[in-house]
Amino acid sequence: MATAYYLDKQYKTGAIYYEKVLVLQPDNVVALNNLAWLYGLENTPRALVLAEKAYTLQPESPSIIDTYGWILLKNNKTSEAHTMLKQAAEMLPDVPEVQYHYAKALFKTGDVAAANRILKPLIESGKAFDGRIDAEKILAQ
Repeated sequence: MATAYYLDKQYKTGAIYYEKVLVLQPDNVVALNNLAWLYGLENTPRALVLAEKAYTLQPESPSIIDTYGWILLKNNKTSEAHTMLKQAAEMLPDVPEVQYHYAKALFKTGDVAAANRILKPLIESGKAFDGRIDAEKILAQ
């Protein structure tokens, strides 16, 4: 149920169900990762704790690395985020959202040229991804 609500972008309801999953299975990596992502959308402090736990349990998963890196970036832990998001971007070179996350980390570290080298072809591809509007704003600077 939690994943169905998550995929349907009914985030608050999805979060309720992911919380229920974690009561029964506190080490459920999918629930930890997806709940971290949902809480990250709202900048809920618990997002970082959940993302870190998911990463600790499955440090080789590119999607978990991406979630953890993105949450780190949103929490102004830019150096740590850069490392994580670079790794995720290398593991998932064809996933626009992951590439955007890495470019955003580059931008925040001041490497605007490197961020633009990632964002320009990403925008020109026409692919839809969360963060596209922000990516376009970064490119316009």
